[in-house]
Amino acid sequence: MASLYIKDSETNERVSRLASRLGLSKTEAVRRAVEALEARSDDDKAARAHEWLARFDARFPLPAPRERPADKAFFDSLSGDL
Repeated sequence: MASLYIKDSETNERVSRLASRLGLSKTEAVRRAVEALEARSDDDKAARAHEWLARFDARFPLPAPRERPADKAFFDSLSGDL
């Protein structure tokens, strides 16, 4: 099993305190923190995508519905019923 080595002493101490408070190993504390950050990042991406789509929809709205559907007869009339 590989060990976790944190070079920065302040970060190492903070992870140690958190792990101790939660009753976890330092590795498990870091693993859970990384998972939480990844999940939050995914949520942020979804929110940004939703905002982008809302701006796009506001800038390029769908056209109003047609009075009649564009059926075969409509397309045939465009080419002179060829």
